[in-house]
Amino acid sequence: GATRGAAVALSADDDGLEVSARSLLDTERARVRPGFFAAFPPFEPELAGRLEEDSLAYVGIGEPSRTIRALLAQASAQAPGIAAGFEDLVESLRRRGEIDIERDLLPALGGEAAFALEPGGGGDQGVGPTQRPLPYLEFLADNVDEERARRALAGLQAPIAEAVDPQLQAPVFGEREIEGVEARSLRVSPVVELSYAVFDGLAAVATDPLGIARLASGDGGLDETGLFREAIDDLG
Repeated sequence: GATRGAAVALSADDDGLEVSARSLLDTERARVRPGFFAAFPPFEPELAGRLEEDSLAYVGIGEPSRTIRALLAQASAQAPGIAAGFEDLVESLRRRGEIDIERDLLPALGGEAAFALEPGGGGDQGVGPTQRPLPYLEFLADNVDEERARRALAGLQAPIAEAVDPQLQAPVFGEREIEGVEARSLRVSPVVELSYAVFDGLAAVATDPLGIARLASGDGGLDETGLFREAIDDLG
């Protein structure tokens, strides 16, 4: 609603194709009608250093509790069905007495969070549910309140387990140690094993325990790759 104009360009050079988009905002209107990205505060993407250098996709956000609340506020005005669905979920979990997401989980998430799509690869650390190189999805947050995060994630175990088709697997989170880290895992399907752990100031959730293993091993390196640096160099 605050946009005065926009331009998109596609350019080519010896290294490949580049897509650029620029928009011109009316500052007065932007204050009254902030756009989607106004919900995201500036931050330094330090979590990228914990992700694999061959990561397939990465989305980082600063101050996840503040960002999620701002996105919900936007949804209340522009997509009330999404906001109402989230509120119904929050209220349902609250009535069950297991967890209050807004009070217990969001404040525990620390100063930065990231979603990543990581290459599978064959249980090179012997923890994956399959030897096939299937990508897996991962969420991680940094500088978390570890004790609070553990309690909140433990409160989500029962609702998540109940949502899994009991005809596929016995819906129970099991304890296991992955690369010296205490983790919890739930087999959802032959190729998806939902796993989470809280350690070293991190809270991590992945659809393959290999994600926990790679984070615990401390390799990472996405932030040092040329393509990643090129992607963020022009960003604030």
